[in-house]
Amino acid sequence: MNIIFEDEDILIVEKDKNCIVHPGIKKEKNTLFHKIKNYFLKNKKFSNFFIIHRLDKDTTGLIIVAKNIQVKNTLKNMMKNRKIIKEYDAIVNGKMLFGGKIQKPILKIFPKKKKLE
Repeated sequence: MNIIFEDEDILIVEKDKNCIVHPGIKKEKNTLFHKIKNYFLKNKKFSNFFIIHRLDKDTTGLIIVAKNIQVKNTLKNMMKNRKIIKEYDAIVNGKMLFGGKIQKPILKIFPKKKKLE
């Protein structure tokens, strides 16, 4: 895990390829979540943190981590209202016949799942 930026409110880390952000059903132990937790414990900082977004396992990139609930809520609201801009670069195999820019969602956006209460 490479730390790009840190202050009293946020931590920005670079996620490596083949690294899962959160432990899943299989309860993986070497996730980005565990690496961040170990970083805070090792540096005697704190253990309360919030990963603001995810990247796929095979995707490298920057991850925003909030260090308190207020910053988490602010950043989540900014993501929801598209105040934080995410950009992706792709590596393609073969020859591109022309350049271009994708300005629409690449994947179908599924409706919100219903929650049982």
